[in-house]
Amino acid sequence: MKFTFFALATLFFASAAYPVDYTLMCKGGSGLYGNFSFQNPQAPYYGADIHFKPGQVAATPGLGECVWVDRGMRPTEPTRIFYTFPFTKYEDAQSFFVTHNGPVVGNGPLKYLIEGLKNGKSFQLRVENSGKGYFVVKHLGP
Repeated sequence: MKFTFFALATLFFASAAYPVDYTLMCKGGSGLYGNFSFQNPQAPYYGADIHFKPGQVAATPGLGECVWVDRGMRPTEPTRIFYTFPFTKYEDAQSFFVTHNGPVVGNGPLKYLIEGLKNGKSFQLRVENSGKGYFVVKHLGP
């Protein structure tokens, strides 16, 4: 009996201590756009503030929409996503700065995100609700 209580209490407190992230599916297009900005002049970090339309059909976002894999968006949920990312090498910065004028270069999560925003492609994000009116990206990609 004591072991069962201890095990349940441990599970309860462990789950309450760590925020949970969920998979959000988005599709670039009208209504979904990102504003990119320099976050900290002392460190090479940039941020993407992404706005989207809330979709209603699970796992099948329309153009410019985001939805959960298991349901549509609720009216009380944020319609903004914030993603902070570092520029670790020249190619990352080049990939970022050519997005409005030409093809996206480089590889990795940043390219995945920008191609989705720019070319109307579907993409997935693991996000956590900040409780401040926006989602925070924990992982880009499937």
